[in-house]
Amino acid sequence: MAQQTSLDPLWQKVDTIWAEYARTHDLSGQGRLAVGVDPATGEVFLGESAKAIIAKLDAEGRPRRLYFRWSDDPYYKHKGARR
Repeated sequence: MAQQTSLDPLWQKVDTIWAEYARTHDLSGQGRLAVGVDPATGEVFLGESAKAIIAKLDAEGRPRRLYFRWSDDPYYKHKGARR
């Protein structure tokens, strides 16, 4: 797992993408969601778990490396596509 630091520009980009998404989308009443953020495209993916998000993207032929967090947790986990 990559360690998050406030000085890392990539982590700052991921934080910015998630903050904008959370600000512009109503997530209330949806409970705890896994959130996958792709810093390369700015896309945000939601699901029951990181594993479920990866499986869905793989099934669609769109594997990618994502930064994961829970919608109610400020810490990220770095997981992604196997190549």
